[in-house]
Amino acid sequence: MKNILLFQIIFAFIFAFIFSACSDFSGNEDAVEASLKPGPVTQQQQEEEEEEEEESVSTRTYHHLYGVAFGNNTFVAVGAKGTVRTSSDNGSSWDNGTSGNSYYFDEVAYEDSRFIAVGQSGRIYTSSDNGTTWSRSTWDGSTALTGVASGNNVSIAVSSSAVIKSTDNASNWTLKNSAVEVYDMVFGNRTASGEVATFGTITHGGDHDDGTYTSVALSGGSGSGAEATVIVSGDNVTSVSITDGGTGLYQIGDVLTIDNAKTGGDDNATCRVATVTAINATCRVATVTVTSTVFIGVGAKGGICYSEFASPHNHGEEWSCVSPIVPDKKLYGIAYGNNKFIAVGQSGTVIISDNGSGWATITSNTSADLNSIAFGNDRFVGVGRYTVIVSTDNGTSFLETDTEHYLRDVTYGNGVFVAVGYNENIYTSTDGDTWTKVYGKP
Repeated sequence: MKNILLFQIIFAFIFAFIFSACSDFSGNEDAVEASLKPGPVTQQQQEEEEEEEEESVSTRTYHHLYGVAFGNNTFVAVGAKGTVRTSSDNGSSWDNGTSGNSYYFDEVAYEDSRFIAVGQSGRIYTSSDNGTTWSRSTWDGSTALTGVASGNNVSIAVSSSAVIKSTDNASNWTLKNSAVEVYDMVFGNRTASGEVATFGTITHGGDHDDGTYTSVALSGGSGSGAEATVIVSGDNVTSVSITDGGTGLYQIGDVLTIDNAKTGGDDNATCRVATVTAINATCRVATVTVTSTVFIGVGAKGGICYSEFASPHNHGEEWSCVSPIVPDKKLYGIAYGNNKFIAVGQSGTVIISDNGSGWATITSNTSADLNSIAFGNDRFVGVGRYTVIVSTDNGTSFLETDTEHYLRDVTYGNGVFVAVGYNENIYTSTDGDTWTKVYGKP
């Protein structure tokens, strides 16, 4: 009789266990699935993740990390529930920062001695003590901010419906574009080659005197109305600095060095000899390559928008968008390095550009979603959904080097790549091939 009763108890226990395992988890499977999706975190997704965490592990102390940046010899990682982790020893150990808020951070950047973190409900926080304490910036937006970048004393933050700008160390922000859907932003150098350009007549103050000559017209080719300052040294035209960009190709501050110049009235002559043999010298340059700084953002439907620092007026004020090269894929991350911009996204998508307006697709050798990419140690390293890809030939080709780790963001500093992911997992690598877990849930 005891055996029969024992059997019934065991059977009831097994039945209850199986029934529980096959239940619908009260709808939590949607939250779990949402937490595994790559790309920018939405406010709804974050709330679902938090509910799942509270229901499953009420005493949880490890939260998801979505962004990481390097500056002032410090790595700063940010994530869910205002989580901040900092490292001042090249990622070997990590301390707690105090953000003072319970909202999630989606990305962080470093500029001008401060870190800038953006995230849920359009919140922006800055830290001038390497992530130890944070202050909230002024911005009235409510849409989650997913990316931020800084350069030339300008900071740009982006969301799925806005591009905002700050020129006072990220303290105050203003709306600059509400017609783009951008997930991530980067700052870098844009190079462009112009057509044949003609330097105007250089009138010397004496008989071929050395000196500096101002307001010299620079016309022809793709630019017009530009003026330059010309330096003559040793009876040679040694350089031309643009002082008025005019319109088109030319930018104030660009320096054009003339290898050789030829004088006289021969407009068809290529500038090959720099010797000044006449008081009025005319020089013709076959090709002019100009480098300017630019913000580039990438996002939904392969969208790409950029704002070039075209002096004297455009400092993140005006934005141009180009026809998507991958219109069926979302682009989640973008990096700049070695005169190249590389963006990554859904299904192993990788595209490359040297100016932000013309792009080409690159084979990534993975079909996994890619969330972020960084440049350092003469290589690009991209991370994503159980994948890491590495390029050692300036983005020409990539190889998949890891399929074990699910990583949300990656950055480089002091010879080390640092990548972050769920459960506060933090990994370091010197080459993108081999990774070491240095922090996170056991």
